[in-house]
Amino acid sequence: METEFELRGYTVKIEPDNDATPPDDWNDRDFIATTRNRYFEKKGPNGEDASEVDENREELEKDYHIFPLYMYQHSGTALSLTPFSCPWDSGQVGFLLVSKNDLPEGLENKQAECIIEQWNQYLSGDIWGYIIEDGDGGEIDSCWGFYGFDYCKEEAISNVPDATFVGKDNDETDD
Repeated sequence: METEFELRGYTVKIEPDNDATPPDDWNDRDFIATTRNRYFEKKGPNGEDASEVDENREELEKDYHIFPLYMYQHSGTALSLTPFSCPWDSGQVGFLLVSKNDLPEGLENKQAECIIEQWNQYLSGDIWGYIIEDGDGGEIDSCWGFYGFDYCKEEAISNVPDATFVGKDNDETDD
């Protein structure tokens, strides 16, 4: 994984985003509700834990698609919509609630998979930022919070200026 490279006279650095916000901080339509556990605890739309989601399923299903949520906890945490094969370090920990609001019919499974993918990237530290520096090492651009290394690298490349930096002490650029 190339985390630093030169492009058009600029240095691009890709670094882990250690201050990334979890997906539920920017998604206020979909929820994860879990059982009380020490690894990963989340609440539903009205503060429900997993047992309350199960008890109020009929009412919640008016506004949400409800999926069982499984977790594997061993040297890290991974979430899934299907059970893991390990009977010791995994099991159902709750539910994923996907809002029916503005979701085209038939896309609820895809939406659920995308949410779990984002959470797994967050839980595994697969969130990145980039810094673009000129020939003198001065920062000309940076951006953080990209889920997935490849996506961050693509965005960094697309934001490198087209002009080539000429010299260390020269602010001129070639067109």
